[in-house]
Amino acid sequence: MPPASRRPRARPHPAPPQLIPLEEAQRWLGVSSETFARLLCTGQLPVVHVGRKARIADTALLAWLAAHSPFWP
Repeated sequence: MPPASRRPRARPHPAPPQLIPLEEAQRWLGVSSETFARLLCTGQLPVVHVGRKARIADTALLAWLAAHSPFWP
């Protein structure tokens, strides 16, 4: 029997962030529409455009929650 190959195992790639519609992102954050618009206009929440649709990466939402929520671990 030939010896087993010693090639290194391929690391699994991390999953790409999910892109969340703006209305759902606002619900995740639990803020008013005015506050949400301010977060978008000031660049505190980065927007990803897919064609004409604007989305926010779930990782950006989670990072904002972690930085601004007193109850988030």
